[in-house]
Amino acid sequence: KGISTRKVRFRSPQNIYQELVVFEEKYKKGRIYFVDDYFLLNKKRLLEIFDLLSNDARVKFKWYCQARVDGVDSEILKGAKRSGCDMIIYGIETGDKDELEYINKKATLEEAGQAIKLSKEAGIRTRANFMIGFPMSTHKTISNSIHFAKSINADLYRFFIVSPHPNTILWERLEKLYPELANIGWDKFDFYSPSFDT
Repeated sequence: KGISTRKVRFRSPQNIYQELVVFEEKYKKGRIYFVDDYFLLNKKRLLEIFDLLSNDARVKFKWYCQARVDGVDSEILKGAKRSGCDMIIYGIETGDKDELEYINKKATLEEAGQAIKLSKEAGIRTRANFMIGFPMSTHKTISNSIHFAKSINADLYRFFIVSPHPNTILWERLEKLYPELANIGWDKFDFYSPSFDT
């Protein structure tokens, strides 16, 4: 990603599995959160991880992760559930088509609804994350997001204030409108307080 690097290094399924077993035996926390925007997209690798976890009686933890709505299907979700997946957090961002296009999301509202539906069918709880306050937002676009959120029937919802990260398309657009963003402190990027005047 633009805020870190575009290079990706995949660890092997065996390597991840071994680390999880050690973590479980040492800390016994009972829950793991995979922080990876694309966690469910490498299907072959994930199914191997799920099989390793499912076949080890020592593994008792529940886990949850972030996922893109355009990267899930029934097979991967069933494997996730079998290996202990308790919840998936989907970054839906907005329920308005114009806002989706503005942020260059490359995912559709239909895919978002389908991801929630398939997850629930697999027995996995869902959380839908939305952002409020894009530079082009109006009462109507925000209302569209709220109506869409209601329609998808996720288990939990979180609505965050738009917070543009440096080196993203949104940042570049906003920096032209608000040059003072270039001098803003990193403590302003928390998703709970606005970093620019909406």
